[in-house]
Amino acid sequence: GIGLVEGLLLASLIRVTGYLALLAGGLLLGGGSTLAEVRSTMRTSHAAKGRWHMVRSVARMLENQPLLNRIVRPALRALWNLLWWPAVWLQTHRDPHVALSLDVGELTVDLRDRGVAWPLYRYGEYEPDERSVMRRLVTPGMHAIDLGAQFGYHTLLLSKLVGEAGNVLAVEAAPSNYELLVRNLEGNAATNVHAVNAAASDQPGQLQLVVDPSNFGAHHVVGESHRAGAIPVRAVQLDSIIAERSLEPRFIKIDIEGAELAALRGLTRTIEGRDLAILAELNRPRLEQQGASAGALLDYLEALGFRLYSVSTEGSLVPAGRDELVSVSTRMDNVNFLAAKGAAVARAEVPGTG
Repeated sequence: GIGLVEGLLLASLIRVTGYLALLAGGLLLGGGSTLAEVRSTMRTSHAAKGRWHMVRSVARMLENQPLLNRIVRPALRALWNLLWWPAVWLQTHRDPHVALSLDVGELTVDLRDRGVAWPLYRYGEYEPDERSVMRRLVTPGMHAIDLGAQFGYHTLLLSKLVGEAGNVLAVEAAPSNYELLVRNLEGNAATNVHAVNAAASDQPGQLQLVVDPSNFGAHHVVGESHRAGAIPVRAVQLDSIIAERSLEPRFIKIDIEGAELAALRGLTRTIEGRDLAILAELNRPRLEQQGASAGALLDYLEALGFRLYSVSTEGSLVPAGRDELVSVSTRMDNVNFLAAKGAAVARAEVPGTG
């Protein structure tokens, strides 16, 4: 638990930070209107989401000023970095579920998740390269699939991109992630998304899911029936669900920690003869744990007629050979790539980063 002294000390530090930001705005910017704006931001943010959100809101507003960029911004950033860890610790112990206002809407995350929730809480974004690819390739009216939807950060972007005329199938195996996913979909009125609580595989049945207590995006299926830390989850063959719902997907985002090849084998009927783009991850260690490999996954896609592309940190797409991607995966555990065929190839090769 949290001691009274520690809690009061941290709360006082955060309050002082807010007043320092207010003072900086008044002294360095001058003028009653700016000072009033700072004060209004503090009151609104504090009332809505507490002191920590107040400090972040004021700091972000002030650092847009040229003079503050040179003088106060480094000090504010240093103080932010100093208070980040204790603030997250305090918030996690008080209530790990926090609501964030992001570009896709209001998203509730669990701060016990250091893999995705922490970057979103601290920086307001996560995997901008992948999201750039999505914005480039997904268009209104499309049907899209999000495999490994977690709590819906990418799902909600896909929902907005396909619009009311489109549909998104979101698949998440972990029950706790799925609960947040449904909560975020309902909270953002994403009625064009159908969520499924299951693991995508090549055969229906049951699998064991190892739950990572500190990175909720790193949960992964295993073959052992009694693996420590594993829970049973339903396995589905997505071809059947897609046929039942009369979906015609043109875009698939898949990040399921090494189970990609098994999931794609369960999508063979959907993939064959279709214009399709697949944004995926080569997670070499996890693939090998499941008896697959980076080379086997890429071979499978090439055999179905896909062209391969590497994804840069800026989200641009560069044609890449199978051996090149395999080589990169031996140096990096996680490598994002795109596989495209049919009309999706033309969209992938349009110059620009999306």
